[in-house]
Amino acid sequence: MTRRPLSEERGSGAAELALLTPALVAVLMVTVLAFRVTQADAEVADVAAEAARAASLERTPAAAAGAAQAAAAANLAAGGITCTNLTVATDTGAFAAGGVVTVDVTCAVDLTDLLIINVPATRTLSATGREVIDRYRGAGT
Repeated sequence: MTRRPLSEERGSGAAELALLTPALVAVLMVTVLAFRVTQADAEVADVAAEAARAASLERTPAAAAGAAQAAAAANLAAGGITCTNLTVATDTGAFAAGGVVTVDVTCAVDLTDLLIINVPATRTLSATGREVIDRYRGAGT
């Protein structure tokens, strides 16, 4: 068996690196995508809980719906999540002392900055928050 001289292998490391670089960049972008979607999903779940809490502190169903919408928008902005379409649905069917208020938050997260790896431009995330209304508060007070 004869060994080839090292001069014949010159430049092979650069060629291997040039072939592997696109694959490494793709793996990095998929990792970033997974992190962003996971972080946004957790943030939407937190926002739904905070919106339900804000709604439970109000005295009327209309005020509860408004408080839930405002709390969801403010908490998403504070968390750095940009929704292309934000929907906040507040269920006040059991809005009375000891009852429960439920808030459904749906957010279409913008992923256009990751289009280099051919993913959908948006991902829709949703979560539900439920909060018990204080049973000791008086009606309308």
